[in-house]
Amino acid sequence: MTKEIKVGSLEQVSPSDSLLNTVQSKKPITKAGNRRTKETNSTAQRSSQNATEDKHRTILIKSKTDDYLKTLATIYGTSVNELVNKALDDYVSRQLQDEDISSKIKLLKKITIKK
Repeated sequence: MTKEIKVGSLEQVSPSDSLLNTVQSKKPITKAGNRRTKETNSTAQRSSQNATEDKHRTILIKSKTDDYLKTLATIYGTSVNELVNKALDDYVSRQLQDEDISSKIKLLKKITIKK
């Protein structure tokens, strides 16, 4: 019983070419053996006009509300983050329809605070 030992190729390949070939290959990246990485559903991603302008906020949500959000996210096949963003977007758009609030927002945007 003989064991076959594979030796690296004798071809001269630069590290940059090797990296480019790895990046350009369509194979899924594997982790720890032969397990594949988890693929995500692209429809669940938030469609933002400019993703670099998205902000992180930390908010405290009541436990019961969080349970409902998780259940609704499961039903709609989306994330809790997406549900919260949609609810906030709807709320803000309703507030902007109020002329009094809309004029106050425009006024506040004109004011510049120097630090």
